[in-house]
This record gives sequence, C-alpha cells and structure tokens, in this order.
Amino acid sequence: MAFHSAIRVGRNMLVYGGQRKGGSMNRETWKVILSEFSPRDWQLTTGDKMEDIVWTKVRCLNAPTERYGQTMTRIGSKLHVIGGLER
Repeated sequence: MAFHSAIRVGRNMLVYGGQRKGGSMNRETWKVILSEFSPRDWQLTTGDKMEDIVWTKVRCLNAPTERYGQTMTRIGSKLHVIGGLER
C-alpha cells in the first residue's frame, strides 16, 4: 500500500485509501490501537507483514470514493478526506 493517509484519533491510528501493489485504488479504512504497542514491538517480516499488530477494518458511513494521495483531518467528531486522485 502506498499514498494512503493516516491519522491518530485517541488511542487509534486510522489509515484510509491508497494505492495497492497492482496499481488499483483503495477506499478501505483500517485501525490499530496504538496504546497496546510501542515501536520496539513492531517487527517486520518477509513480505512486509507486521507481526504482533492487529489491524481491524472499519466500516465507514458515507465513505469517499476510492482514491490515493489524499490527506485526512479531524474536525470535532468527524474525519474529512481532502484532495487526492479519484478513480
């Protein structure tokens, strides 16, 4: 995954969109709970998979279209996706 956006919301890090290895765009949002891990716990293995980190797919209402190269910001209780290239 490349050209995605990430933002910290409380104890969570949310990652949205991006471009997959084959070039297709993504509209999924994933989260990981940061407080459960410290950077020294992160271990890269072959194939770029991280061990000991559990990612959970987030269901979003009114999710934007597939895109990459965007930015994401939080205003109040809402996340806003700005810019990027759409499908």
